[in-house]
Amino acid sequence: MCLLAGGESVHGHLIGRLGSPDELRPIAVTATLESTYVLEFARGAGVGTALHEAFLSWAQEHNVNEIRVQAYASNTTAVNFYQRRGYLPYTVGLRLVPSD
Repeated sequence: MCLLAGGESVHGHLIGRLGSPDELRPIAVTATLESTYVLEFARGAGVGTALHEAFLSWAQEHNVNEIRVQAYASNTTAVNFYQRRGYLPYTVGLRLVPSD
C-alpha cells in the first residue's frame, strides 16, 4: 500500500505492507509500516496523522491484529509520533561497528 498526502503537490507519503505468516505466532495477522515521511513545511499540520489513520483503516480491512513499525532510536520525532498513537517497544536492535 502506498499513500500520498497533499493537495496539488505531495506533502508526505506512507508505505506499508501485510506481514508474512509467522509459524511461531500463527494467530498474528500483521502489517508493517515501512516508511512514513512528511515534508518539513507540512509537519504539524496533520499530514502524518491523516496518513497513519488511512493506514489503520486499510489494516482493519485486511483483518490485521498487529501493526509493526521500526524507527531509529535517535529519531525521537518518529518514536514520539508512534508512541502517542499507542505503539509500544517490541524488540531491541543492537549493532556492532568493528574497528579496523
